[in-house]
Amino acid sequence: MENRHYYRFGFQGQFLLTLDSTGRLDKRGQEYVHYRLKHDGKLIFEGTDYSPSPMIHNSLGSESARVIIGFLSCRFGWDTDDKYFKNYTQEQKDFSVQYGEEMSLWSQDDNPEPFLRKKL
Repeated sequence: MENRHYYRFGFQGQFLLTLDSTGRLDKRGQEYVHYRLKHDGKLIFEGTDYSPSPMIHNSLGSESARVIIGFLSCRFGWDTDDKYFKNYTQEQKDFSVQYGEEMSLWSQDDNPEPFLRKKL
């Protein structure tokens, strides 16, 4: 398995999600993923708190990318209660309101074509 996958998405390809292998396992034996989401080249989100469901066979694959995008697409003030956003910066909250709906569309599309994928 490769150690890094890139997923470019958005109507103009302005979002870039990078998934890296961490080598750390959760209590279920699933690998934690280091993810970074950039918008127009600027880092918006980064974390190592995601490990996929055991039903997802490739922790760096497009299914994992969609799940992470789904979590990151929750819109502040719209989709869930405020405590979900307690660790968000104001910039991340503003981003979620402005781009969350568009990102959620990409998280729900089962067609593999939306992602321009590059493995290194």
